[in-house]
Amino acid sequence: MVDTPVSQESDLPSSRGQVRGDPPPSSIPNETCRIGNSTNILFPISGCLPCTEAGCGFKSFGSSYNICKRILKRHVETHHQLQIRACYFWCFLCQSRITRHPAAHGCFKNTALLIPPDTPFEWSCSACDLSFPTEIGLKNHSLAHKLRNIKNSGAPLSLVKPKSIPRHTRFAPVVPEPGDESLPVPGASNSADRLDILTPPATNSEEDSSILKPFIIEISALLETEATEGSFSYFCNIVDQAVAEIQSSVLNGPPRDFTNSHPASPVNTKDPKSIQILFKKNPRKAVRAITKTDGERCKIPISTLEAHFSNVWGPSGFSPDFFRQCDDNRVPLLDTPFTVREVKTKLQNAANTSPGPDRITYSDWKTIPASVKFLVTVFNACVHFRRIPPSWKTSTTVLLPKSGDPNLPNNWRPIALSSTMYKMFTKCLAARLSAWCERYDVLSKCQKGFTPHDGVIEHNYVLKNFLDSARKDKTDVCIEWLDVTNAFGSIPHEAIFEMLSRSGAGLPFTELIHDIYSNSSTKILSDGGLTKDIPVLSGVKQGCPISGLIFDMCIDPIIRGVQAENRSHKILAFADDLCLLANSPEELQLSLSFVNASLKRLGLALNPSKSVALHVSGRNPVGVRNSPFFIDDAQIKNIAEGDFHKFLGKPVGFNPCPDYQYLSDLAIIATRLLESCLAPWQRIAALKTFFPALQFPMRNAQFDKEKWAEIDAMIRPEIKNTLGLPERACNDYLYASRKVGAVGLPIAAEDAD
Repeated sequence: MVDTPVSQESDLPSSRGQVRGDPPPSSIPNETCRIGNSTNILFPISGCLPCTEAGCGFKSFGSSYNICKRILKRHVETHHQLQIRACYFWCFLCQSRITRHPAAHGCFKNTALLIPPDTPFEWSCSACDLSFPTEIGLKNHSLAHKLRNIKNSGAPLSLVKPKSIPRHTRFAPVVPEPGDESLPVPGASNSADRLDILTPPATNSEEDSSILKPFIIEISALLETEATEGSFSYFCNIVDQAVAEIQSSVLNGPPRDFTNSHPASPVNTKDPKSIQILFKKNPRKAVRAITKTDGERCKIPISTLEAHFSNVWGPSGFSPDFFRQCDDNRVPLLDTPFTVREVKTKLQNAANTSPGPDRITYSDWKTIPASVKFLVTVFNACVHFRRIPPSWKTSTTVLLPKSGDPNLPNNWRPIALSSTMYKMFTKCLAARLSAWCERYDVLSKCQKGFTPHDGVIEHNYVLKNFLDSARKDKTDVCIEWLDVTNAFGSIPHEAIFEMLSRSGAGLPFTELIHDIYSNSSTKILSDGGLTKDIPVLSGVKQGCPISGLIFDMCIDPIIRGVQAENRSHKILAFADDLCLLANSPEELQLSLSFVNASLKRLGLALNPSKSVALHVSGRNPVGVRNSPFFIDDAQIKNIAEGDFHKFLGKPVGFNPCPDYQYLSDLAIIATRLLESCLAPWQRIAALKTFFPALQFPMRNAQFDKEKWAEIDAMIRPEIKNTLGLPERACNDYLYASRKVGAVGLPIAAEDAD
């Protein structure tokens, strides 16, 4: 039986060798033709493939025979309503049938499959030697050149294979000295683990012996009294005494004075003992030190920082009556007291982040008997008094670098490190507020920031479909990405108080938030030490669990004003990241002007220099239009073809250049982890923390599957070396589930699907 060639079209031969189309002729035909529902193509092709139907002058042109074949097939099926089920290739030179791919045929080892015509066509390409009989053919070919140039203009994917450490020089696991903490072997349960599993919850006797029991009794008694100024002062003294007792019990040494101190010495990542012990105590900090992603402190002088943030957090203007009174009969937020289960869940899920001024971490709270009962009692007392202890209103603010000149204070993001007790309280408040907003549709469906939805993926999906509609419907689409200047730090406190009083959240919650933002202050921590106390007279605290939702509620009238009653999206919001959508430049400018005016009433301002616009037309010629858009008198930058703007982490534009630098940076992180001085099991555990960082670009389809396969191929040999496996070892052991005794690493190329 003669083999049938396998075309790139899936409708040629079946897997059993049976031809779904009509069988090929017994001898080579005189020209390219159609016999039944199969086509016969003669090689080499001279310039183009003519239509197989009599009387049709259509010719299929392309840069390769595959393109010519696909165009011809599409033409016959579309214009002549004839289905093509098989395609056979013939060699005109040896008069025989080509049973495999034409490029593998012996006659074409030194001969091209597609020969240019003797006389060039009218429309010639300026970038190569090809010519075309129609202007449309040349435009499509030129577009392919343009897209190829755009793709090649960006930074290529750079993967550096990790340096394999020979087995005889491997770092031995650290043997702890007497009194030091031991490093448990992964997967092996020690006696402490078994004790944790089998030990029941704390009994009453344990709670009775807790250092917090006297304070719980005192605060519980206050809940039965009237909320007077004297009883509140007594409550604050009890909380301060409890904190002092916890500090003396779980903390070692006096509090550190940052006023004139220098940064602590960096961790020596080349010392196996130091880095392995650090990984045992704080894996996140160890990974940041190894991957060099732990940013440096701000080196701007203290006096400059103090003057800048005193101005930024100073009083700001606000136009009253910005928010309308809620007419719904909404149940108040704090209609029921906090429960043990509510607080326990928050404490269990709390990551061990940097502590506040009192130096008490979430891990410390988890180790203290009856801590949950104490926290519940304190939180309910705060609701009872509708106030929080003054010690909770102070914080230490660290500065994280943003893009731009690091010598400018504007290019540093302030993050407040508050007391963990205060953050636990606001976590519970935020959970109540989030459920309340969902129940009564307080926030627009276009707002996804700080909500229990996967808003990043949803917004990027909506934006992609909106851009695709331009070509599909042959219409215009206009997009504007807005940057709000210091949005979180500039929202006036008066705006927050008016919003809450008219939202229906209830008087206890409103007065509690009012007290939280009254008389609060912070100190900026920089390379030179701490600044003086800076009053926070405007803005919400970045790093406070409830700040995001409060900000969302403040700008909600603006989002609803843009969206109005439209069925399609007119705005996408993720907290202060705003994206306007319109079908014409005029419509976009109207929305932009409305947002600009509304933000001014709210005491906020747009930044024209960081806002960008994109106008794409699906009408011929399809592409970017340089339409002008203005914020007041300042014109906004337009994105050109090939450029992109990152919206919620994903590059967006018209034919954007792939951002392979992001993938290269992730590969560097994996390399540093595998080359580190961690113990083998620690390197594998650290690598598993690296893979979740890949999920975001995967879910947004930023890179091809082949690129993810390159990442897998790069790290696989060193993973085997780390585990002491030969290179020929089966890969299934690395990627199979831990339930069957394997390592359980994910496969990036498969997860990308």
